[in-house]
Amino acid sequence: MAKERYFDEESEDAIQISKGAVYFACISFSVVVYLAQHGVWTWMGNVLGL
Repeated sequence: MAKERYFDEESEDAIQISKGAVYFACISFSVVVYLAQHGVWTWMGNVLGL
């Protein structure tokens, strides 16, 4: 309930949206970090000529 102070009158919708967004962002961030640690981005860059 403490989180509601950070949102306006539409706190219910804002909280629902933020939960999904945070969940998605955490997974995306984890995947990016995981791939970066394994040098996948560098490899992809070389393959694509970036």
